[in-house]
Amino acid sequence: MKTPQKAFILAAGFGTRLLPLTRETPKPLLPIWNVPNLERALAMVRGWGVRDVLVNVHHRAERIVEYLRARRSDELRIAISFEPEILGTGGALRKAEWFFSGEEPVWIVNGDVVADVDPRPILQAYRGRRTIAAAWVHGAAGPRTVDVVRGRIVNFQSARAGAPGTFTFCGVQLVNPALVRRESGLVDAEVKFGSLITAYERAQRAGWVVAGVEVPGSFWADIGTPAQWLAAHRALAGDRDFRAIDPSARIHRGAVVENSIICAGATLGPHARVSNAIVAAGARVDCAVSYLALPASAALSSAERDAVRALKWNEAETTALPLGPRGSSRAYTRLAWGPERAILVQYDAARRENALHAPHTRVLRSLRIPVPAVRVDRPDSQIAVFEDLGDESLLAWQRGRSAAEVRAMYERVLEIVLRFHERGEVEARRHEWELMPAFRPTLYRWERNYFADEMLRKREQLPEEHIARILRELAGVSRRFAGISPVLVHRDLQSSNVMICAGRPWLIDYQGMRLGPAVYDLASLLCDPYVELPDELALHFLHYYAARSRSGRQIVDLFWHGAIQRLAQALGAFAKLGSQAGTRAFALHIPAARRAMARALREVSGCVALRAWCSSASEIEAKKESGEQR
Repeated sequence: MKTPQKAFILAAGFGTRLLPLTRETPKPLLPIWNVPNLERALAMVRGWGVRDVLVNVHHRAERIVEYLRARRSDELRIAISFEPEILGTGGALRKAEWFFSGEEPVWIVNGDVVADVDPRPILQAYRGRRTIAAAWVHGAAGPRTVDVVRGRIVNFQSARAGAPGTFTFCGVQLVNPALVRRESGLVDAEVKFGSLITAYERAQRAGWVVAGVEVPGSFWADIGTPAQWLAAHRALAGDRDFRAIDPSARIHRGAVVENSIICAGATLGPHARVSNAIVAAGARVDCAVSYLALPASAALSSAERDAVRALKWNEAETTALPLGPRGSSRAYTRLAWGPERAILVQYDAARRENALHAPHTRVLRSLRIPVPAVRVDRPDSQIAVFEDLGDESLLAWQRGRSAAEVRAMYERVLEIVLRFHERGEVEARRHEWELMPAFRPTLYRWERNYFADEMLRKREQLPEEHIARILRELAGVSRRFAGISPVLVHRDLQSSNVMICAGRPWLIDYQGMRLGPAVYDLASLLCDPYVELPDELALHFLHYYAARSRSGRQIVDLFWHGAIQRLAQALGAFAKLGSQAGTRAFALHIPAARRAMARALREVSGCVALRAWCSSASEIEAKKESGEQR
């Protein structure tokens, strides 16, 4: 077969999972070892003998056009397909129908993957009159959602995703022009949003073949998230520690860089400590960075930049350091200007508790409860800026500390929690604060159903009759709280929401506070899956708090019931977040939460089905860990 002369590079996507890196820079222009990924794709197809290239553009189209105009001349003839509205891969093909004239196949290459592949096996697989495409697939990397049987893709949405024998569709394919022609009916007749995979599935139903080709010795990486972008650099470095520093970056003496990407024009001051992070083009950094750093002008929306100006900072010299994916709908960004620091929170007002964060902060500070000060509050824009308490949570602080130090710090935390609970409850009632709905049977029911849905049904797929027994037992646990004296409950009082700043504990993430049982918060702190306090220490802290509380006897009697209720909610959250791409690490805490649940169940009568679930789940995990070690 004659060497294909044409390639269509798909470069129109938003790069949503890479935000805010892609707010100003389209993903195909992000660098891989200091070379824009679009340039890598162009060099790859040029090496395959391609002479005519079409690049589709939409998001920040002008940046890609400017880049293509400025690049040095070579033998490639490059045309642009501008999409005023994003069309998807299928719609892009329909708009580019003119490019697929003739009978010779055309390469289609996703502009958002890093690829190094020998084209010859793909060319060899493209044969036979009924072959609509030959697609490169990978059997080891990526999500592996494709089933291939005897060299043919038979399913793009495998029911066995990730299982042995499944493959990843790599976004590089050689395509028969018949796929695009109007008369074939394989892509929509009108130019509208569509998917290339949909066109392939139509072709398969019409008797066409989509070949799936695994190419030995090839390299493929998705760069859809910051973590994947970093991982691609490490893989290209031979899985060794790396420093991908653009030659135009300024690195001052004393700055430390490890396993990180430093983009063009970035400046690292002498106090910069950049680890497993990306410092975007033009960013100024003179502090610790463990995720992203960008100029505020490139990272923030206009409303967020207004908040920076309200701080009376120099916007042009302000750096934004997003704090990474979290288990909430709020986005947190550290702002840095010289030695000044602040935390900007962008929230969704559809969840009422988010809008209460700043008002709650003011009333808690009036009670002399240590919480970060509000520096800017813009409820119309769903933005608030808070005092920055640093990065050291109680969870991080206690690592390497002596037992005496840990005991003393937790006792200080409990003194604050007691004031939060009891004085907060009195003032909340007196001044009729707006709080989230109190702990009542409906909320307890929601929490146990959340646990049943996310953990027992979706993650573990337990039989419904077993789930029903566990739900009845949990309902019995929550009924024990009916007569308990309510206090002002934080509701999310684990160690990661207690910060240690200037040697003192501070509370954060209290926007969901409401009236309820003190044992719920105590269980969050003392049966925390993140920490796993020794039994004797947890019991000491329980009695320390109870001795100072107006409801001490009640608290001791109901503590383990509170632990079961709280841990059921936490296990539901870990299961849900652990199933989502950006927050999979939460699943790592499930074994510890189960152990904590089993510990609580030893102190409570009944709960036979829940106890059996904890026991069987622990045995499965132990066998799995043993198998992995072997």
